[in-house]
Amino acid sequence: MKVEGTSELGAFIRARRKEQRLTQSQLAAVTGTSLRFISEVERGRATAGVGLVLHVLRRLAVDVLVEPREQRPAPARAELVRALSAPREQRKKPKKRR
Repeated sequence: MKVEGTSELGAFIRARRKEQRLTQSQLAAVTGTSLRFISEVERGRATAGVGLVLHVLRRLAVDVLVEPREQRPAPARAELVRALSAPREQRKKPKKRR
């Protein structure tokens, strides 16, 4: 799928979430973000980070392609639900990218 804007990226994220039978709340918990953030991303709201990066890439004549990873299966829904059931202290937090 070719991503030309935040709405395409949001639609892709929403479709993938639904394929994995996750609610927005579950995805927010698993990713360490808020429900509001997930909702805004799925609606294609242009945040400063995503919107600006996509704008810069478009200006540089770079296409952003979003494709599911086929070589590595997505976590099973049961795995994600089990992780969400754990006490907050035991949940693994995503590593920050530098």
